Amino acid sequence: MAEKEKRIELTKKDITKTWAFWMLFQRMSQCFERYYGLGVCITLIPVLKKLYPRKSDLSQALTRHMVTFMTDPGFGAGIIGLIVAMEEEKANGAEIPDEMINSIKTGLMGPSAGFGDALNSATMASIFRALFIPFALAGSIAGLLGAVCIFLWFHGVAFVSMHFGYSKGKESIASILSSGKMGNLMTGAGILGAFMMGVMTTNYVKLGVAPEWTLATGSVLNLQNTLDGIMPGLLPTALVLGCYMYLRKGGKIVHSILAIIVIAIIGCILGIF
Repeated sequence: MAEKEKRIELTKKDITKTWAFWMLFQRMSQCFERYYGLGVCITLIPVLKKLYPRKSDLSQALTRHMVTFMTDPGFGAGIIGLIVAMEEEKANGAEIPDEMINSIKTGLMGPSAGFGDALNSATMASIFRALFIPFALAGSIAGLLGAVCIFLWFHGVAFVSMHFGYSKGKESIASILSSGKMGNLMTGAGILGAFMMGVMTTNYVKLGVAPEWTLATGSVLNLQNTLDGIMPGLLPTALVLGCYMYLRKGGKIVHSILAIIVIAIIGCILGIF
C-alpha cells in the first residue's frame, strides 16, 4: 500500500511572515486595473512557495492572486488570512476552485473597507491626531507620538486580523468540506462578489449625459434625470458591461481605453456629456 502523501502544514511563523509582507508590499503597485492585486500576490509568495513545491502549481497559484483587490489594510488582512487557509486546504487536496477563492476575496473586500476605513482612518487616526497635535503645536517632541500610535494601531489591527482570519477560516473551511456544502458556498460567494462589483461600478465609474429640453409647459426635461428614474447608474453599468463583453470576446484593453477616450472627446464637443 502506497504511503499517504504528507500534509503540508503552515505555522504561526508563516502567518506572521505573511502579515509582515502584507504591511510592506500591499501598495507596492497600485493601479486602477488591479489596485492592490500585485501587492496581494507578493504578500502570498512565502506561503505559496511552501504550499506548492512544484513550479507549475506555484505559477498557477500566483496568477490566481493577480486579480483586482482593494480594501482596508487593517481589517483586510483578515481576508488574506482566510485566503491563506483556503490555499492550505487546496494544496492538501481539497477541491476548492479558483473561482471560489477569488469570489470570497471580492465579496469581503467591500464590507472590510467600509468598516475598516470608518474605524481606523476616520476614527482612531483622528483621535490620535487630536491627542498629540497640541503637543506638536507647543513645540514638544511628544507630538511625534501621534504618528507612532497611528502606525502601531494599523499594524496591530492587521496582525490580529491576519491570525484571526487564518484560524477561523481554517475551522470554517474544514467544516464546509466535511458537510458537503461547497456548492452552496460557491454560489453565495459568487453572488456576493457580483453584488460588490456592482457597488464598485456605481462608486468609481462616473458617466452622465448633459442634454435637456424646455417643454411648452415651461418645465425642463433633463435626460440624465429621466435615465436615473429608469435605473440609477444605468450608463456606468452599461459601460462596464460593454467593456466586459468586449474583453471576454478577446478584445484588447488598450483598444477599449482608446475607444472610450475618443467617444468622450466627441461627446463633449457635441454637448452629449
